[in-house]
Amino acid sequence: MNCEYCGAALPANASNCPACGAAVSRPVVSAPVTYAAPGAGPAIPNYMVWSILATLCCCLPTGIVAIINSSKVSTFVAQGDYANAQASSAKAKQWCIYSIIGFVVQFFLGVLLGAISE
Repeated sequence: MNCEYCGAALPANASNCPACGAAVSRPVVSAPVTYAAPGAGPAIPNYMVWSILATLCCCLPTGIVAIINSSKVSTFVAQGDYANAQASSAKAKQWCIYSIIGFVVQFFLGVLLGAISE
């Protein structure tokens, strides 16, 4: 490693450059990212059944988004990326809830409009 100011060669454990006296800054080396073996991690729900039911029974657009996020969960778990799998699982659950809320709002609007038209 060389001094960043004067370019002189630095000894292995030097805290200052022997040529110019400048403080030596060592590069920070981060630990490599490792993933656990597939199948060895926590069980993360993918909400695929709920996503399909939300698509068929409640609201098509939000249900499709839920299905996409549900399928990502299995892919991330197979790769050992449990953080992204957990995030996709939470998004799938969120979009299933949005579908159900949309269905409930549509149902009550239908009942309200039906009562008003009579």
